[in-house]
Amino acid sequence: MSSLRPCHLDNPYGFASTHWTTVRACIGNAGSSQAARETLCRDYWYPVYAYVRRLGHQDFDAADLTQDFFAEILRKPWFEQANEKRGRFRSFLLASLNNFIRDKLDGKRTVKRGGKYQHIPLDLADARSRYAQLSSINVDPTETYEIVWATSVVDTAWKHLEAEYTEAGKSSHFVELKVFLTTEGTAASYDACAERLCLSAENVKVSVHRMRKRYGAILREEVVRTVVHPGDVQSEMLHVRDVFAQKLVAAA
Repeated sequence: MSSLRPCHLDNPYGFASTHWTTVRACIGNAGSSQAARETLCRDYWYPVYAYVRRLGHQDFDAADLTQDFFAEILRKPWFEQANEKRGRFRSFLLASLNNFIRDKLDGKRTVKRGGKYQHIPLDLADARSRYAQLSSINVDPTETYEIVWATSVVDTAWKHLEAEYTEAGKSSHFVELKVFLTTEGTAASYDACAERLCLSAENVKVSVHRMRKRYGAILREEVVRTVVHPGDVQSEMLHVRDVFAQKLVAAA
């Protein structure tokens, strides 16, 4: 859709579409590096919390473990160890988290709190609410972690698409057409939509095709930001689709 232009938004849903340039920005002692580290930790707070909850830890215990984990990686040169050669960032973070929890519960690790990185702000009520939506899905902790990530990528792409339509002055088009992103339209539904938008049914079909194409492009852009090698994009796209589909099936 030529009248729509790209729009970049912060992701409020959990996993940011973290790319390795962002991780590299966390290295060092400059003010910008400190801000990048804190932002990255805030972005990943909820997914880590959801994973710890799924391990069986109760609400406040999970919150404390999550806070302690991020307090430690902010205090130590953790980001210097995170690099593209280690693969996907979310996998590296999960491996570090599992090591931390094992050592913490074995009494091998004591987190030193204090200083400028003492606490990562969290809306715990929001985290509880979001986790409650996952509680009906019967999946293991790692699958929970992956579902939160995939949902984040999908939702971020959706929000970007909505913002593009809004900036182009086509909010009403987005509201009417978005249903066709997830369902196949019938002749009657296209006719009804055309009447509401004062378009022909054929124009509605063309607009739906463009919307689907643009959404696919935005989703691909989000996935590109999460991988190291361009050759991984297609497999990661399929992974997002499969994990998100797993969420829908499990919740049904």
